[in-house]
Amino acid sequence: MEQLPMRETVDLETLLATAWRRKFVMLVPVALAAITAWIVTLPQIMKPQYQCQSILLVQPPPQLSFQLAGIVVNPSQTEQIIRIQSQIRSNEFLDRVITQTRLREAGPFRVWARKNRSRYEGMTEDQLVDLRAKEFLRRSVIASASGERSGPVNQVTIALQMPDPDQVFALVNNITRSVIDAGKSDLSAEFQWTSAFSEVQRQEFRTRLDKAEKELEDFLRQNASLQAAPGLVGATNVGMAQQLRDGAAADLATQEGEVDRLARNLRQEGIDPGAAERVLSAPETAPGLADARTLEGAYIRQLLGSEGTAQGTAIQSSRKTEDVVQAGRAALTSVGIKPEGTDRAAQYLSALMRRDLLQTRITALDEAIGQYRGRVSAVPEADLQLQRLQQEVASNRSILTAFETQMVASQISAAYGSSKAGEKISVLVPAQRPLDPVWPKRTPIILLAVLAGLGLGIGGVTFLEKVDPSFRDVREIERRFGLQVLGTIPNMAAFGKLTRGVPRSQDERAVRVARAERVMTRFLDNSPGYQEFRKLVLGLLRSGGLESRRIMLTSAGRDEGKSVTSACLALALARELPAERVVLVDLDTRRPGLGPLFGLNGDEAVGKLILGSQEWEGDPLSPLLLPNLKLLVPSDPESSGRDVVTVDSVRWLLAKLGEVADRVIIDSPPNLPVPDSIIIGPEVDAVIFVVKAGETPRETVRLGLELQQRFGDNIVGILLNDSARVLPHHHAQAQYDLRGGRRA
Repeated sequence: MEQLPMRETVDLETLLATAWRRKFVMLVPVALAAITAWIVTLPQIMKPQYQCQSILLVQPPPQLSFQLAGIVVNPSQTEQIIRIQSQIRSNEFLDRVITQTRLREAGPFRVWARKNRSRYEGMTEDQLVDLRAKEFLRRSVIASASGERSGPVNQVTIALQMPDPDQVFALVNNITRSVIDAGKSDLSAEFQWTSAFSEVQRQEFRTRLDKAEKELEDFLRQNASLQAAPGLVGATNVGMAQQLRDGAAADLATQEGEVDRLARNLRQEGIDPGAAERVLSAPETAPGLADARTLEGAYIRQLLGSEGTAQGTAIQSSRKTEDVVQAGRAALTSVGIKPEGTDRAAQYLSALMRRDLLQTRITALDEAIGQYRGRVSAVPEADLQLQRLQQEVASNRSILTAFETQMVASQISAAYGSSKAGEKISVLVPAQRPLDPVWPKRTPIILLAVLAGLGLGIGGVTFLEKVDPSFRDVREIERRFGLQVLGTIPNMAAFGKLTRGVPRSQDERAVRVARAERVMTRFLDNSPGYQEFRKLVLGLLRSGGLESRRIMLTSAGRDEGKSVTSACLALALARELPAERVVLVDLDTRRPGLGPLFGLNGDEAVGKLILGSQEWEGDPLSPLLLPNLKLLVPSDPESSGRDVVTVDSVRWLLAKLGEVADRVIIDSPPNLPVPDSIIIGPEVDAVIFVVKAGETPRETVRLGLELQQRFGDNIVGILLNDSARVLPHHHAQAQYDLRGGRRA
């Protein structure tokens, strides 16, 4: 069965562990951002802003009678709101507000005017104050329109923000009153101006009308006999007649194409179109065709004049055409057209009829238009002069009537607007003195700063994780070095505490030994660390790695947790293989770590081992917690700091251990500082390389592995130590601890 590829996921525990490891990188930006936001939002730095607002209600005008509604000029609510919004930004309005509120005396405007006086040559300080104050009001005063959710827009909100609560309250109050007062006065002034303008224009056009009427009267008196012959087309409808003629010509061209198409169809079916055309002159159809032509002429006269109804005549003409076609259908057989071709021939007759009537219409229109043009050319110049005078009189009378109507409407509208009925703007929500500032909002600003700092901290953590030179990924180690990661060991903090301090008396040493036994007992009691070492031992057994009887643990540098790892591996191996004798050997002669770890220094043994002189006296093995596990610590007091680890001494020691042990675990020093590990490595069966996760640089690991492999190819794998900080999902620390059992 094909194994599906596993997709690696990053769980929350991993992210939290990374954040905790880099907690200072995250907390410092958060703290700095919060402190900065708190300082910046102090009133001494960020000036508080107070907001004040009022709401005006634009009331709909009262219902007027039908006659007055057509005369009184009554602006709509939308027009009033637009006028209010533009009025607030006008120079005259702002001048009035600035004067009434004494805004020119405000310190900031005066200070700005003094600083910028050199930039505005030719302007006084007071003028600059006015300029700055108007600019501030135009930019700051908000006049927004609103209304009910589903109703019309009938409210105007006037809002303003300033550092001084008393000043902003006075300004909004003054603007509100000024809007109401200015609305009435502006509207009344507008009506008065319209009335005055209409009066001047009325007098002007009254004079022009009197003059035009006198000229017309004098002309008629001199040309009393002037008459224009009547006709169907005159000056008023000559354009219409020409349009009808052009439209009929276009329709005729289309109909000609239709006649040609139907004629081709008849020829294809073997029918002579000429036979069908002769039917129209037959006794059965000729009278009807003449009547249709007569109706077409009447239709043209009715369109151009007022004689009868053109629509009724058009209907009669259409019916007469249908009658002629039906009569022609009955007569088609008499001219040799077979019954199966009568339908096509009847369509052809109908097209011929429509073409004939269009030609009749064009002929009638051409005749009427020609008569008009002949009549106009025959009329003397006096007729044209009469028309000009009549048009001038009518035009002046029409304009005079319009101005008289406008003047009356303006007077009535002004009187209506100044009355109680004309008051359409009222205060819905009056302005209130603000008590608390609306800006800055200190809490939200600090929260945003904290979030920004947190984002910066997360970015810093991500960056540091990217550039971290240490190993934190099992797959990366295996891919880079081609060696298997045998296990990921959690932080064995309880073992690390055992090496603190040096016992100075037998009592302190006894306490140290008892404490070490408790730690080993907890380790072996189903702890997370023991489970990892069990997996390591079982994995080695399954892969054949433990066929090697002598295993050395080394590392590239110091403080990798190598001694603790060696001790835990020996404990797990002795537990899993109770029938075999396991000896844990400390060959780090410069910095021995196993003796202090277990609280032993070799005095407990009944013999001693002197590595430098290759002496084995009695039984130098110290018993540990498990009956099949013992510790061997070289007891040569002069061996510390000396190069006692040689090829001969190592071979001699391993031969001696082969007599008393089935399994040997050797804790050796790091291979980069001293060469002991590369001396011991070729003499043992297997080497395990210890790397501290998240701390040991990649280059250090590479150099250590290359050095060890240069002297032997028996490295069976890598142990990733202290991996719970960077790989928490490998260990169930949320449920287990070194004491064994589940946490509450």
